[in-house]
Amino acid sequence: TQSFTLSGSGNPPPPLPAYNFQGPTGSQPALAQPAIGLALNSAYPMTITGTLTISIDPGAFGTDPTVQFASGGPTVKFTIPANTTQELFGNNNSTQVQLQTGSVAGTINVTPSFQTSGGFDLTPPSPALLSMPVPAAAPQLLDIQLSSQTSNTLTLVVTGLATTRSLDQLTFQFTAAAAYNLPATTFPLNVQPYSLLWYNSSASQAYGSLFAATVSFTAQTTVSGASAINGIQSVAVTATNSQGSSNAVSLAIN
Repeated sequence: TQSFTLSGSGNPPPPLPAYNFQGPTGSQPALAQPAIGLALNSAYPMTITGTLTISIDPGAFGTDPTVQFASGGPTVKFTIPANTTQELFGNNNSTQVQLQTGSVAGTINVTPSFQTSGGFDLTPPSPALLSMPVPAAAPQLLDIQLSSQTSNTLTLVVTGLATTRSLDQLTFQFTAAAAYNLPATTFPLNVQPYSLLWYNSSASQAYGSLFAATVSFTAQTTVSGASAINGIQSVAVTATNSQGSSNAVSLAIN
């Protein structure tokens, strides 16, 4: 029935061996999902638990909330069993975990922390981290869809991304169907004012650099009453900004 206090002292666990990241290194494209892992250079005699944490150096273009691990969020826990070197993630003991690079130019940094299963911190004072830059690049178009069509109007929706969160111009190139002659086929559209409004809005923050542009075209009717819409076989669109010109996406109309 007596209560008393015990105290003791002991030696700290051995220092953490050097470690290295596994998987892709260097620059990564937007909207990529690289898989990364980590391994000690030599086995450690005790079980290690740890966390990988994502931080973003946004440069001048802001951050993208979709930059996260596949498990959700900017952190993921791992375990390195005693007398082994490879970190394991989740209940399936996977040796790698995927992360999303998002759509905004910047540098993604992944920093590890380590501790023993008893809670003793093993993290080095200046832990080595994994840096994956997402470079500023020309816009990338993902899709073009026909939103609506009447006898003399077309409404197109173009989706894409611009890692610098800026867009200058969309250029639409129409191709005439056989036996038709279109008086004009190329239509450059200055979208910079709309780009500034979108990317400076709070609503855009959740989407990184993604955008959707809705553009309507009205075609004149010929003297015989036929609509020029019937003479359009397809349309292709490209986007440009200060980084260059995008890929082209196309859509069949008739």
